[in-house]
Amino acid sequence: MSPFVFVLSPERSGSTLLSVVLGAHSRVIAPPELHLLRFSTLSGWRTGWPPAQTSLEYLARESRCDLSDLGDDSPPLAVYERIAAALPPDKLVVDKTPAYARETSTLERLETLSPRYVWLIRHPLAVAASRLPRTRRRRSARNQESWSYRLKYPAFVAREWWRDRTGENARQQCEYWMDVHTRIRGFLAEVEPARHHLLHYEDLVREPRATASALARFLKLELEEAMLDPRGQAPADLRWGIGDEKVLQHSGFEVNQIDAWRARVPERHLPDAVRRFATDIGARL
Repeated sequence: MSPFVFVLSPERSGSTLLSVVLGAHSRVIAPPELHLLRFSTLSGWRTGWPPAQTSLEYLARESRCDLSDLGDDSPPLAVYERIAAALPPDKLVVDKTPAYARETSTLERLETLSPRYVWLIRHPLAVAASRLPRTRRRRSARNQESWSYRLKYPAFVAREWWRDRTGENARQQCEYWMDVHTRIRGFLAEVEPARHHLLHYEDLVREPRATASALARFLKLELEEAMLDPRGQAPADLRWGIGDEKVLQHSGFEVNQIDAWRARVPERHLPDAVRRFATDIGARL
C-alpha cells in the first residue's frame, strides 16, 4: 500500500492541527505544506513557492532520504518515488497542502501515487471568517509600497466594511468553500471507498479521542496518546505559506474556538445554495 496520505480541504479548515495530530504518531511523518505536486518541475516549485523548501528539507531529514541529486528539471513525483523507496515499510507521510484541491489536474497527479485521502470539512462560515483577514493582510503587504494604494486605502477600508456588513465578502468566501468541496467530492467519487476518510474539524476538537481513533483505524495505525496532546508537536519552522503558525500558540484542542467565528460573521450571511450543499456533505452546521 502507498505510504502517502493527502489531506484535502480548502485553506483555513484546520488542516494544520490535523497534520500535527497525525505527525505526533511514531509511524507518521507530517511536514509543513509541501506544494510540490502543484508544479511540473522542481525548478518551477522552487520559484513558485519558495517557503516550501524548508518543508521538503524537513521531510528529507525525517525520512533520511537524500534528494540532493534531483535536478531542476526533475518532476516532483520523483521526490515521492525517492521518499517511498527510503521509508521503512511501517512509516507514512502526510502531505497536507490545501492548494492541491484548487485544480482537478493536481488531484489527478496525486492519484498517480495511489494514496489514501482524508477529506476534512469545517463549517463554511468558520472558514470564511478565518480566510478574510488573511486575504486582506496579504493584499496589503503586496501593495503597501504603492503610492496609489496608499491614496486609495481609506476607500478600500470603507468598501470592505460595507462588504462585511452586507455579507458580500462572506458570500464570496463561502462560494469558494463550496467550489473546492465540490471538486473534492467529485474526485473522491472515482476513488475506491477504502482509500478515503471523511473527518469534521468540529469533531476533532470536541471529541479528539473518538475522532483520532477512527482516523487511526482508517490508516491501519494504533492510537497513540501523543496524538491527543498536540502541544509542542508542530514543526518549529511552521509559518505563513506552509501552514498555520497559530498552532504553535495553542495549548491543544480549544473547544471554545470552534464557534469563535460567530462573533465576526453572522450566520445569516451563509448563502442558501452553500447551506444546502453543506448539509448534503454532512458539514456540522
